[in-house]
Amino acid sequence: MNLVTAGTVSEVILIIADQDDVHSRHVKSLIETAGGAACILDFARLAESARFSHALGSRTDTGHLVSKESVDFAQVQTIWLRRPAMVAVPGAVTDDAARTFVRHEWSAAINGMAMSHDVRWVNHPFAQNAASKPLQLHWAQKVGLPIPETLITNDPQLVREFVRRHDDRVVHKALTDPGGRLIDTRAWDKSRDDAYLDACLPIAPGIFQRHVQGRGDVRSAIIGSEVFSVFIDSRTSRSTVDSRLDLDAAYTAHELPERTACMLRELMARLGLVFGVVDLKVDADGQHVFLEVNPQGQFLFMEILTRLPISAAMANFLLSGTVSKAAG
Repeated sequence: MNLVTAGTVSEVILIIADQDDVHSRHVKSLIETAGGAACILDFARLAESARFSHALGSRTDTGHLVSKESVDFAQVQTIWLRRPAMVAVPGAVTDDAARTFVRHEWSAAINGMAMSHDVRWVNHPFAQNAASKPLQLHWAQKVGLPIPETLITNDPQLVREFVRRHDDRVVHKALTDPGGRLIDTRAWDKSRDDAYLDACLPIAPGIFQRHVQGRGDVRSAIIGSEVFSVFIDSRTSRSTVDSRLDLDAAYTAHELPERTACMLRELMARLGLVFGVVDLKVDADGQHVFLEVNPQGQFLFMEILTRLPISAAMANFLLSGTVSKAAG
């Protein structure tokens, strides 16, 4: 895939992510190769070394931030909300309430400035934050995508009835990303999991789903209207539930049925997302069953294992100016 040529270097693409995030750094290098300008803003480092200003009340608002790189928000064309982190509060601030206050002050200042400028978002913060797993499943079903029978609850008895109805062929996972560690999707293990239901589940709900068994997994990176998919052969994987846990499984480029691809595009539109990584299962009948979409999912390993030009597509998308300016 050829990269588009940047129109003018005065237009900047701002990537909000950890400075060490390999996805951000790789896409940034592709943007710069095409003649564009991009910088990475690490929220975690703001309180330690950044200098920020947002002036209002004159003819135009101005916003400047100097951290590892200098950002003039008047030049920012697109913001890729890749992986925003919590602000790291200096150790000199020891009171818990004060530390929370510092984080909130930075969040209000930076988010307020970014949201008040006329920029394009990948994805818009309102849409990205709202795209919860229950909402995804709701809209997936509405647009025609098959989904597994699902129960979201903190009621241990309802879980036991659900597991019994599906002959123990159930998987369970968290509703959100806890940050800092991976909580994988796990197959129900009665000897392990039943004992924890009464003690742990009432504290916070989880997702329980019928385990879709079949030919393998499909992971699709959706960038605008483009869809890049890989097939993971579960017969070669050490993990039959969560393919992220085994990169030694057979990964091949995969062509989604056009009807499935169209439904995924419609789902993204309903959620207000312009980028996301979708997980599906291919059941015994060859049907693509929707599991979830991660609005900022990992895709580099898909590219490395299959040579699909996903990073170039993302760089092109950020450069092209075709990103929606607001959530739907």
